[in-house]
Amino acid sequence: MRTQDSDVWFMCFNGNLEETLSEWLVIMPLPFISLRRITIAKIGIVVLFIAICAGFSYKNNVCKTWSDYTIKHVSDSCKYNPDVNANMISIVQRYNYKIQTHYVLTEDDYILTVFRIANSSSSFNSNRQPIFLQHGTICSSEIWLQRGEDSIGFHLANAGFDVWLGNTRGNYNSPGHKFYTTQDSKFWDHSFDELVLDIPAVVSYIGNKTGRTGDLLYVGHSIGSTQVLAYASERPDQAKKNLKAMILFAPAVYLDKQGFLVNLVRFLLNIPLPFDSVDVRSPLIAMICSFTVININLCRYIFDLNFGNENNLYDPALFPIMLASLPDRESLKPFVQYIQFADTAEFKKFDYGSKGNLKKYGTEKPPKYDLGKISVPVYTFIGTSDDLTPFSNAETFHKELTVYNEIYALQNYSHMAYFLDANAKEVLYKPFFNLLEKLGTKK
Repeated sequence: MRTQDSDVWFMCFNGNLEETLSEWLVIMPLPFISLRRITIAKIGIVVLFIAICAGFSYKNNVCKTWSDYTIKHVSDSCKYNPDVNANMISIVQRYNYKIQTHYVLTEDDYILTVFRIANSSSSFNSNRQPIFLQHGTICSSEIWLQRGEDSIGFHLANAGFDVWLGNTRGNYNSPGHKFYTTQDSKFWDHSFDELVLDIPAVVSYIGNKTGRTGDLLYVGHSIGSTQVLAYASERPDQAKKNLKAMILFAPAVYLDKQGFLVNLVRFLLNIPLPFDSVDVRSPLIAMICSFTVININLCRYIFDLNFGNENNLYDPALFPIMLASLPDRESLKPFVQYIQFADTAEFKKFDYGSKGNLKKYGTEKPPKYDLGKISVPVYTFIGTSDDLTPFSNAETFHKELTVYNEIYALQNYSHMAYFLDANAKEVLYKPFFNLLEKLGTKK
């Protein structure tokens, strides 16, 4: 019943509950003066503690319908899913797939964790079509496997592909650097421009490992798509040497300037923050959001504000699994650059101001990423209900491409529906796998 990384569960049920409560009450800072107020505060802490423990004591953690979350501990429509709070290796092994862990060094000394999976009947030594999946911002490689057997990563493995899954520098799967730790501010001193450096390191590594340089299919979601576009525009010859095609889910190139999430991030960045990275991942998020139908509907509403209307497409049983790993850890500096993308309607390098730009780039304005230089075919899947990266914005960046490109419209899809849609097999997987067949992939 214990979920991975669930320290709260451990506190609640490992040993004497009364002793644990006593320790909480002793160490809990209480800025009150009177004994009466201290007593009231401590009673409140006890109530909160019991509520949290009660949430973790429910064996069931996912439900087939939204309304069942209020009674998930007794409802036959609910069950316990170990994938909530599970890491990559646990998920892959639970579904009887094979997994390898690879470590890739970037040119600026970050150490990235890349996973490679295959189904139980395949061999890592066999010559299969390589495909690389790169997640978006504040996410991790787990997002490609959180639908269980219906996950896109597992479908690709079953279809005979050599599946590789990346992790952006600094997330919980990729905390490594040759000289710094995640406790050092210099570790987090990287913009989107440096995130782009993750891509040449990984795709070159995969090409060398598989012996199929130039045959790699790249699939990215959100910023994972934007990274490869920037890479392919900055190093077009190298990208053409390494990649066969770029398949983009909801690429975040031109963002909606007035989108809720863009406005929220802009507001937060205007506040002096005492930290240099986003690090709020916790099993409590999934637990609190799935506590009752009111909680989960509130979390759905927040999702809608940020990513677009779900249009009743989301599978209720998948929502807590995603919330358990989202948001992942990330530097704040790239978010500053994303706001620059939105405010200027330009896909360009980090703007350090006139003096900083002259020192960094030799010009008063930061150079743009020239999408016209890309020489690898681009295939974009974009939702018609995506408020973060609207369909019209995808059309805008496609007009700048000179290489062969196509756009696939996904009706009623929000920015996150690629992973939450109950009918993804028909709406997303069908055109996606048809595209792979069209590309003549050799497995």
